[in-house]
Amino acid sequence: MNEKSGLDEGFTQIPNKVITEIFIKGLLSQTEIRIVFYIIRFSWGFHKGWTNKCTVQKIAKDTGMSRRLCSTTINQMIRENKLLRNERRFKFNDDHQDWKEVLTNPDNKCSQNLTESVNKKEQLVLTNRNSQEPNNNGQITTLKNPKESIKERINKTERNIKERKTYITFNKQTFKFENIPEEKLEKWIEAFPSIDVEVKLKKMEDISRSVEEQLKKEVKENHMHQENVKKIINGAMCELNKEDYDILYELYFKNTPIHQLSKKLGISRSTIRYRKIKALEQLKSIILRLKTSKRREVSHKSIERI
Repeated sequence: MNEKSGLDEGFTQIPNKVITEIFIKGLLSQTEIRIVFYIIRFSWGFHKGWTNKCTVQKIAKDTGMSRRLCSTTINQMIRENKLLRNERRFKFNDDHQDWKEVLTNPDNKCSQNLTESVNKKEQLVLTNRNSQEPNNNGQITTLKNPKESIKERINKTERNIKERKTYITFNKQTFKFENIPEEKLEKWIEAFPSIDVEVKLKKMEDISRSVEEQLKKEVKENHMHQENVKKIINGAMCELNKEDYDILYELYFKNTPIHQLSKKLGISRSTIRYRKIKALEQLKSIILRLKTSKRREVSHKSIERI
């Protein structure tokens, strides 16, 4: 049987120096290789130096990566002269010596940076312990006293704390301004000589306290009003007959639909609507009567007190 090779379905010519000097030596990261292969496929694959006009979004979609990662990588490669761009057309620069910054394997670079930072920390610990370090000539030079360096750090942190900005706050529990520096007060007094700044601050604290007390009072009054309304409605509901009470309770307290209520009580929907209207009118008259009787009771109590 004659098996067809992959070349029969099409191929892209890539110079040997690109494969040996760039891909094999790992001068590109994994993400950069994906983008480079895409650009090579649509430029060298059609025997052209440049690709057709295409967007970063299309490259990201065809390569299966996020648009953000694709855009960041392409911009970085253009800055490093690995890619060339001209009016949304791209070209791969196969001359790696012309690149501005040739990156080795990023994993190796990360590990190299990590080992360098660890070595620096170990060197710092050793110098603090021994207070001595050999120079390039092999001679031992005495370093500064580590206690002095610690004192310098402490003084530096204290200076930073003093220079740090302090924000004026208002305590809602005590109704007083806090963290007002004396320098700030002096500046206010100089800027407003005709105004007693401390008195004004105290007035503002008193106003905020009175506003907070007024809000609490209004909330309490509203709560008492709601409780009174509930008591009146409950008392009026108790004066209804049982059937009207059940209808209003099911409709307004349990939110039962009329068709379910008709099945539950065994009466038609029109009957429920009619009895609901009558029960509401009766409930309204009972509430008005209870209100007037309550007002009379209050007036009688006030007269008795007098």
